[in-house]
Amino acid sequence: MKTLKKLFSTVLALAFCASLCLAPCAYASSGKYVYDEYGVLNTEQIDSLEKQAAQMASDYNEGVYLLITDTMGTSDPSPTERNNFARSFYEANGLGVGADKEGIIFVIAIDSRDYVTVKKQVSSDPFSDDGVDALESRVTEYLSNNHWSAAADEYYNTVEEQLSFYAATGNQWSEPDP
Repeated sequence: MKTLKKLFSTVLALAFCASLCLAPCAYASSGKYVYDEYGVLNTEQIDSLEKQAAQMASDYNEGVYLLITDTMGTSDPSPTERNNFARSFYEANGLGVGADKEGIIFVIAIDSRDYVTVKKQVSSDPFSDDGVDALESRVTEYLSNNHWSAAADEYYNTVEEQLSFYAATGNQWSEPDP
């Protein structure tokens, strides 16, 4: 009986130690989703967006990222330079969810007034070109008025709308014809 109690307590202690080791791994895999290098969002806004992004990563296996920075390297970047800037940031920071590191990132360069959406899809692509265009159109309405928080909220809400549609139908979302 004494040996059985000792064995049981040892197993419990090992389980407890394992749970302590796994907790940081689970947190690390959830990652960071909002990068506000310019400082236009407050802590509460960032926390709310991070929570929404983490939920989308869990629900849809899709990383949804936002970068707010000053410029994309030059004062007037070409579309190719904007795409390269966003892709470089995505890769350099190890962004993406799952083995294929899938995700989408929206980059806002405040000083140069540029933006770009880049997606990395391997196994499936929930974002049509129409969907990306609609996303950018919805967000830029807020950007033109310097409503950074509203732009960030709109970005995450629109991406969630498109991911939800894709999950429910298996089809990419597209803007309805006017």
